[in-house]
Amino acid sequence: MEQMAAALSAVRFLHSIALDSYAALEEQRLLVPVAHIPVTAGCELDRARFEGCAGSARRQSNASELLEVRVFRRVRAYAKEDGGTSRRTAAVDATPSVLVLHGFCPSGVEDERVVQLARSLASSGFIALMPRLPPLERCYIGRACIDSIVRAALALLARRDLCPSGKLSFSAACISAGMALIAAAQPMLRASTSAFLLIGAYARVENVVQYTMNADCDDNYGRNAMFLNFGRVVWNADSNSAFVLERMLLASLHVNHYTTQSKPQLLAHARATLEELMSSHEREAAMLLALDSEPDFRKTTADRILDALRCETSSPSYLKPMDRGILDALNAEKAIPQLGDGVSICMMHGENDCVVSASESYILLHAAREAKRNAVLSVTPLIDHGTKDSFSPGAILSIVHLFKVVYTFALRAQRTR
Repeated sequence: MEQMAAALSAVRFLHSIALDSYAALEEQRLLVPVAHIPVTAGCELDRARFEGCAGSARRQSNASELLEVRVFRRVRAYAKEDGGTSRRTAAVDATPSVLVLHGFCPSGVEDERVVQLARSLASSGFIALMPRLPPLERCYIGRACIDSIVRAALALLARRDLCPSGKLSFSAACISAGMALIAAAQPMLRASTSAFLLIGAYARVENVVQYTMNADCDDNYGRNAMFLNFGRVVWNADSNSAFVLERMLLASLHVNHYTTQSKPQLLAHARATLEELMSSHEREAAMLLALDSEPDFRKTTADRILDALRCETSSPSYLKPMDRGILDALNAEKAIPQLGDGVSICMMHGENDCVVSASESYILLHAAREAKRNAVLSVTPLIDHGTKDSFSPGAILSIVHLFKVVYTFALRAQRTR
């Protein structure tokens, strides 16, 4: 029965994600109290920087914190005695819950691609929980992101109505996927985590920095995200020029992101913001254009960043405490041996992903096998970074491989022990 239920869930998931066709779902928005306690080592080192530049998102860093959560559950029709039907949410003690992490983008829980993922999981029989995580909305890569994921997971595990089985699985993409592994490896989550469904996950941040600089791709989202987060180690974060350049990079990320969404007003606002910044700051605008159009300059800058982060003894004097050891703190590969013994790590990766190389998922697969953790990977032409290609009869072998990944995930996630 377990295998049949998992196979049915996998079929429902692939049908939903491919055709944008979902079961009848109940969708809620809840505010869940969450303790404002640092739960991951070193997270306070970079919280000050995040709070100082996060604008309205800062309100979620207060002591009386409320976590905004989008909840997706399947509903079923039941026959009435008078011949009609009624619908009610399908919620029993065995219903598995999945924490769906949105990506590093300003849309956060409104990102249409992640909402599609959550709805597909809910259509497959899971309770899909998507918390709003301000550091990720801010496109911020640091320890505070992992801390926010851990605290969100603990808050949701404490809610019997949201996590009736007492276990939690994770689904995420790209940088969020690697951070999900790191978060679940923390002692307070280790025993409560069942499985991972990861899309385009990273293993080592330094590999992503290098790949985004060299990848043959017109999409500058990945490399601008890397410069936004780590450029300060060579630009002197205390200078006004570095501050202006970070604002330009963030505006550029917003423009790139909103071109993938059905949000024309937000796209127009992002473009206007970027144009205003570039017209007002010619020197920084020239540097941004150089980073975008001159591969040699871009690679040289990236190499300087990595050298500064790796060699702390010879790093610039303005390298902040939060930057020291950051590459190790964000290493998803090293987190895998710390995960619970029974977890399943189920991964899919686009073979032409131009932000995170498919080799990153192979690194994670090797680390999982070395640590004797159950893991499965499909590298497929059916997905790219944040997009999917239409499924065709000629892609049947790729679909079978994706089925195996989702089936393995469902099989472990649906177990309560």
